[in-house]
Amino acid sequence: MKCCKCDAEMFTANLTGNALHALILTQTKKSVWDADKRCGVICHVCPDCGYIELYADKPKAIKP
Repeated sequence: MKCCKCDAEMFTANLTGNALHALILTQTKKSVWDADKRCGVICHVCPDCGYIELYADKPKAIKP
């Protein structure tokens, strides 16, 4: 994947929320009976300018 800012080749990196869990996206529950909707985050980093792009790995999993 090419960087949209400087056209360098980007690499995939881990984006960590804390020591126990990687960063995740969540959708707010409609009620206490609903299960959490979650998906992981894919991070691409430009080694030249530092630009970062984030993508949901399973966006349909958190669709309202």
